[in-house]
Amino acid sequence: PLLLPYSITSRLYPRPHKELVAENSKLFEVDENIIYAIMRQESFFRENAISPSNARGLMQVMPSTGKLIAKKLNITNYSLHDPE
Repeated sequence: PLLLPYSITSRLYPRPHKELVAENSKLFEVDENIIYAIMRQESFFRENAISPSNARGLMQVMPSTGKLIAKKLNITNYSLHDPE
């Protein structure tokens, strides 16, 4: 991929939500490449993705897990389809 032109690599390896990923990468100490790899594998960057097992959003979080994460982060109003 290093030898391919940017116009091709940007299609093969898109980087949506750059600011949000960068911010949360630093906040939670997770490499940006890992976040993008999970988003690509789990939903192919589709925010409205829903799996057959009911996992939702870019990272394919189960609703029950999302509820636990929201509680730990002190968030009351959220959607698993919203990238933030």
